[in-house]
Amino acid sequence: NSVLLVGFIGTYILRAFFDIPVFRILLAAVTFLFCCLNFRALKPLTRNMAISLLVLSGVFIWFDAQPFEWTQAIIENAGLVTMLITSPLLGSILCFAPYDKALLAFADRRIHTNYVFYVMTVCLTAFLGILMNLATIPFMYQLMTPLLQRFSPDVFHRALFRGYAVNLFWAPNMVCVAVVLQYVAIP
Repeated sequence: NSVLLVGFIGTYILRAFFDIPVFRILLAAVTFLFCCLNFRALKPLTRNMAISLLVLSGVFIWFDAQPFEWTQAIIENAGLVTMLITSPLLGSILCFAPYDKALLAFADRRIHTNYVFYVMTVCLTAFLGILMNLATIPFMYQLMTPLLQRFSPDVFHRALFRGYAVNLFWAPNMVCVAVVLQYVAIP
């Protein structure tokens, strides 16, 4: 699976720099294969919902009067797929610096209650959400994991969700706005 991930990222980069028709077909094939192989990693409810939406969209495409090109549809969504699968890689910087030790030292000095832990997590998530957008969730999870032994995981999950939800009120920050702008082709 990791070889396929590297192949996908490499093909995407090659396609971005060189507009050769072979790369279009290769990118479409690798994207389709990558998505199909990762279906097994989904939770059953999510998997069933995704399959039903794919079948429903297939029915709409089948009965559409215009011809449909699958490779074009897959390639146009390859950027979104790339962003979603590479977002957790931003957390790799945590391996190269002692952030966890600094966070634990800060927690020893300043964080003594669930409330302070909650407020700190909300503020940090909201701040990083502006800078990193979708990558904030896995990044914060990796960053705060050492503190979950001391504080309630329920408080952490609520703070993570609410801190990220603050950014939802500012729509240009969200990925969906970029996707919609791409499809409506506003000059």
